[in-house]
Amino acid sequence: MIKVRLVATGLVFLMICGIISGCSSWKYHATLYDDAEDWINETFQKENMVSGAYYINKDFIYGVSNPEDEEIYIQYTTLPSDRLFIITEEEEYDRVFSIGSEELGLDFEDQILIVYTFPDTTRKNRLLVDINLKDGVLEITHKKEKTVKEYFAPVGDTCMPYQRWFVVKMDKLAIHSVSFKKSNS
Repeated sequence: MIKVRLVATGLVFLMICGIISGCSSWKYHATLYDDAEDWINETFQKENMVSGAYYINKDFIYGVSNPEDEEIYIQYTTLPSDRLFIITEEEEYDRVFSIGSEELGLDFEDQILIVYTFPDTTRKNRLLVDINLKDGVLEITHKKEKTVKEYFAPVGDTCMPYQRWFVVKMDKLAIHSVSFKKSNS
């Protein structure tokens, strides 16, 4: 009898979690896909590097190159600090992405993608906090996901600066510009 109650309680808990997470919907049906580097075409990545991130030096050969003379990693300082792309058509999508649009369930009649890349120093997941459209300017706010432990004691999570890629799938809107903002809350 106790096992039945325990199983029933567990099922109710799972149903409540599913309802809470499955029924939440952001404005404009926006979904943030974090760390989408594997989705982005390799050629497109090379053409759109950012300042502040480190990249592997393709000319460095372990055991042959001298680490004192040649850097293993390169950081370009003359590049833009971030890059933003608004994808509204299949042709643009094919130029940017290495996966098919059907994998994202994308319909360009009703939806667009916003691709944002920037240097980051943490691999922690980012969450969509808010999204607002005013006078054709879309502002997307994101924050680092916190684990339960972090509410009680800070956890070190810094890594070498790398190029991070966000993809936001959302309803098609009249957008002139987009800005991304980090939230500290």
